[in-house]
Order: sequence, then structure tokens, then C-alpha cells
Amino acid sequence: MRFLRKFVLLALAAPLLLIGLLLVANAYERHRLNQRMAYWSLQMEQGLPPGATLSVAQEFFRVRGVRIHCQLLEEGLQSCSGREDEQYGWLPTWHIRFSLEFSGNALVIAERIALGVGL
Repeated sequence: MRFLRKFVLLALAAPLLLIGLLLVANAYERHRLNQRMAYWSLQMEQGLPPGATLSVAQEFFRVRGVRIHCQLLEEGLQSCSGREDEQYGWLPTWHIRFSLEFSGNALVIAERIALGVGL
């Protein structure tokens, strides 16, 4: 009877422990994501001012390991986007995506967005 009681307690405790570990791991990954978002905010604020040219923006992201792709929306307007290769978390998985808009050859809007995919 004692063995059965210990087995039942273990059977109940193991899933709770696993859920706890997953929650802690997910919180850590979310913390890493927040740190990286803060890094990108500072980098973009310092190195990518409004009015920067497309070639400056491409070089800015290239040296930081991000490739951006551009498309012409209409005459004089371009939209560019890219994402960091690193992913954060498991469920959900987060990525940092960048969105840039140019009018003529001058940067108008530069954003970084955290996108989550999963539960």
C-alpha cells in the first residue's frame, strides 16, 4: 500500500514538475527576446536615423547579420523587410522582424517587431 501511494504521488508530481520547468524555460526565452528587442531599439535609434538612404540601411543590417528584401510599392515608395535568424522560445517560437519604408531614397519608418508562432 505504501508503494502504491508513493507511485501515485510521483505520477502526479512528475507532470507538474515538467510543466514548471517548461514555464521557467519559456520565461527565460522571453527575457532573451526582450533583451534583444532592447538591443535593436538602441542600434536602430543610433545607426539608422530617419532620412537614411536605402544603401545605408542595407549596410546597417548586413553588418549585423540581417538581410533585408525590398519591393517597390509605387513610384517613389519602397517597402523593405527582414528578420533575425535566431529564434526565441519553443511554444510559441518568437522571431524579430524588421520593417522599413522609404520615400524616394530616404527612410521614413523603421520598425522592429516580435512575432510569435505557436500556442
